[in-house]
Amino acid sequence: MTTLLSKMLTLVLISASLLSFTSSSPEASASSAVDRSDAVIHVQGNSDKNEPPKDDQGKNDKKEKPDKEKNKPIAESNDYQVQVACTYDKDLDQSECSFTGVAPEDGKKIGLIQLPATAVCAEIVGGDHEYVDPDPNTNVTGYRSRGNEAAFSLILQGEVTASGSATYWFKVASSVVPASGAGLQCEPAVAEDPAESAPEATATTEPASSSGSLTISTYTCIDVPTEREDYDWFGVCQLLDGPVDYVLTSVDPDTEPAGSGVATATGETTFGELEPGTYRLERTDATWCHAESDNVNGEGDVIITAEAPSNVWTFFCSGE
Repeated sequence: MTTLLSKMLTLVLISASLLSFTSSSPEASASSAVDRSDAVIHVQGNSDKNEPPKDDQGKNDKKEKPDKEKNKPIAESNDYQVQVACTYDKDLDQSECSFTGVAPEDGKKIGLIQLPATAVCAEIVGGDHEYVDPDPNTNVTGYRSRGNEAAFSLILQGEVTASGSATYWFKVASSVVPASGAGLQCEPAVAEDPAESAPEATATTEPASSSGSLTISTYTCIDVPTEREDYDWFGVCQLLDGPVDYVLTSVDPDTEPAGSGVATATGETTFGELEPGTYRLERTDATWCHAESDNVNGEGDVIITAEAPSNVWTFFCSGE
């Protein structure tokens, strides 16, 4: 009996030794470590602080959008003027009109004055001028002074008077600038024999217009320098050939809104029948790098009057 118990105890001790040897072997420890290492890598891959959770990827990729850039204020154009005087010769049925450029007190010398052909209302039969199509300085087709003179004349068929308003172009030093002056108005021809004309009617005088207008000319510019104080905007930039959307709103609360307009292929658009007042001009799909007007206040808002049309010239710089 004692021998049997001794054998059984020996077997138990041997089994315990085998179990202890297996759990402490290097191979088993390495396998266990690899399994634990794999688990740790997997968890770190999902919890890495430098990698956002899958659902938040889009949020972190979004960049905060800057505020929309506003159009720069419209500046007042240089105060160059044109004096216009017309004299009618009834015997010849011709009118001679003289055009003289006038610079402001602190302005530079005028080296050229030009009237666009579109502002002429009668046939030109003479005068002291040159016709250019277009002028290499102003890129405008029309009638200009000779050489470096600041004056020229036109002889037109029929009775023509200086009336209304027109935009002229000057070459001043190395720059081209717009100028304001009276336009040309042609009087209707009179029948040679009044007795054979239509039955006499009571003469009526049309009331003066109580509304104004705004014409916007759009230019595009390439490689505009950073320093732009003396930049020749009108001489270097070109009229934009394509549609441009503008929005004109009244600053006066009691004035009717003007709505929107689209520039034509000539780069111009006109808002007509505007109630006199102050208006704000904007382009919603882009911003201009420079703009000026012949009738603007200190805030950059355009002033509309019934006496004469207002003009705005806007310039868009490529890459801005």
